[in-house]
Amino acid sequence: EVCNQYPIGAIILMGTSMGGCVALSYPTLAPDDIKSKIRGIVSVEGAGNLDQLYGKTKSQEVKTALAAAFGGTPAQALSTYQAKSLIPNINKLPSHLKVAIVSARRDKVVPPAMQQELVEILNQSHIPAKMIVVDMAHGTPAASVYVEAFDLVKP
Repeated sequence: EVCNQYPIGAIILMGTSMGGCVALSYPTLAPDDIKSKIRGIVSVEGAGNLDQLYGKTKSQEVKTALAAAFGGTPAQALSTYQAKSLIPNINKLPSHLKVAIVSARRDKVVPPAMQQELVEILNQSHIPAKMIVVDMAHGTPAASVYVEAFDLVKP
């Protein structure tokens, strides 16, 4: 709707935590006219594989939210988790985008190892990805971190 009313040539998606997961997966699901405009993703404390997140998170709240959103646990609804995750659908990403991943070193909600793996998989798939590590637990980093990440992906 916004693209119909305003001349938008480039889109950068940003999100934190579950929003970071959505920012990662949306380009694989977006309509072609939107997908062609997506130039970058900034995912702060996101995960590229939601069934793995369910198994690795220390947060019962995240597990409950994922199960509610996807109709059960990964054992009950694996195809839904995979359909909404980036890594199983990485081949659907537009090749022209760049990705910045912000990882919180002391995160127990979304383990930092998941973000490191995601950066490696993106780079192996020829999607330029860089990681910014912040020394904090899961939460909202300083605005300067978002600016730094944005600068990495802007067209």
